[in-house]
Amino acid sequence: MIGARLVTARLGYNRYSEGTTIVGASELVGVHPKMVERSKAILEKSKLAADAIADGRLSLNSADMFIQLAEADQCRIVATCDDKKSFKREVQEARRDHRQKNPPIVPAGRYSVIVSDPPWEVDKTPYSTMSLDEIDKFHRLLLAEKAADSCYLFLWTTAAFLPSAGELVASWGWTYLFPMTWHKDRGPQHPNRPQYNGEFIIEVVKTDARSVCTSNLLRYDHSHVQEPA
Repeated sequence: MIGARLVTARLGYNRYSEGTTIVGASELVGVHPKMVERSKAILEKSKLAADAIADGRLSLNSADMFIQLAEADQCRIVATCDDKKSFKREVQEARRDHRQKNPPIVPAGRYSVIVSDPPWEVDKTPYSTMSLDEIDKFHRLLLAEKAADSCYLFLWTTAAFLPSAGELVASWGWTYLFPMTWHKDRGPQHPNRPQYNGEFIIEVVKTDARSVCTSNLLRYDHSHVQEPA
């Protein structure tokens, strides 16, 4: 965040711009330019978030959630949370509360193909998560209201939750077909465990749905899949 506050050039990356560029600020504080750029974006959106990052209570990942909260929630969390752990917990609770009060609008009608990417309860994520019970209840309602009599469901999951995902779809009365793997060309890995460099989408079917075309796509930013051509 110090680097972000050092940037004074209007065009942050242009080395011919007047003032301190993003690259120049990154060299001054010894961090990657992308870190300064990300911090600068947060600083421009929320001084509360920037101050909380500067004093060590808020991480950059949690800041992405924090700046989406209502101003009243931001002020409350800043005033009541003294450490990073409690800060993150309150941010996630506020996001969860907002999500429950403002559920996403699902288009009308029933569909022969449904793709779902639920936020599984993983510790280090830049977004709020759902418990297995919440994921179960959400999908039971979704599928009851939106799945056609003949329907495919593509359910995203992680390596750790692959068994749980299989158990859930079986409890919904759907037929498991097979998993597909999104093999990532990069990403965080646990140093002392097998390298699960990917995520999974399991294909399940209700009755005799027709075949669906698939594509091989590259990995980009966090959970961003290239749009198929």
